[in-house]
Amino acid sequence: MKNKTFLIYVISIVFVYIFNIMLFFIKISDKSYLFKNDVNCYSFWEYSTHNGLLSIFMFLLPIAISIITIKSINTKINGSYFRNYIIRDNYKKLIKREYLLCLAKTIIPYVTISVIIFILGFLLFKHDITNVKYADLYSNFIYDPMFNQTSCIVIETIISIFFFILILNIELIVYRLIKKLGLTIIFSFLSLNVLNFILSNFFRIISTVIKNKYISEAFYSFNIYHGFIGSKYLIFTFIIFAILSIISFVFLAKLYKSKERMVLDFEQ
Repeated sequence: MKNKTFLIYVISIVFVYIFNIMLFFIKISDKSYLFKNDVNCYSFWEYSTHNGLLSIFMFLLPIAISIITIKSINTKINGSYFRNYIIRDNYKKLIKREYLLCLAKTIIPYVTISVIIFILGFLLFKHDITNVKYADLYSNFIYDPMFNQTSCIVIETIISIFFFILILNIELIVYRLIKKLGLTIIFSFLSLNVLNFILSNFFRIISTVIKNKYISEAFYSFNIYHGFIGSKYLIFTFIIFAILSIISFVFLAKLYKSKERMVLDFEQ
């Protein structure tokens, strides 16, 4: 059943990306599309991995990730597996292994598909950007002139990985506090969006007192979902998501640190 759930998750992701690729080809084949000469492998990757159906799918990610990760952990903790394991083996080893397994389930499908899409685009389209200054406008590629095209894609991918880590950490924190799978799915979704609301408005306020235009715009435009759909302010977004991932991991480590507390809490 666990493998079946994960398989459905992967198939759903593949469907979303295939749909986006189809949308991309429909877009560039439209006679009214003015920027055919600007289409390149980078814009193909950007559109296919950050646009279209993904603008809806990204809101469902906390729910989907909960089902493939927290559901498995919930089954183990509330069954005999957890109690039997910690009696004969190391608790920290178990927690570390389960956490890494959850990360693999959330990150590997995205990174694998992202790499495949880039290779496909590299084979089908040109490798240069005609209008570098207006790359995001003309070719849909969120291009930061501080880096070359490939570096932009690598950094965007790392930011997305941080985004997945943040979601997973939030879900594991919520599950540790609530201890119920159904409520964890609901409150994880709400927690991510509440965090997004707080941070977006906080950064927007800060942006009004910053004199540097680039930094001010980066603060003003911040959205937690930029971790999945991209942002042209790469360094700023990278730093923020790295910090959020570290902070959430620290909270997570503290909550799961005590074996005795875990056993007592989940026996109640």
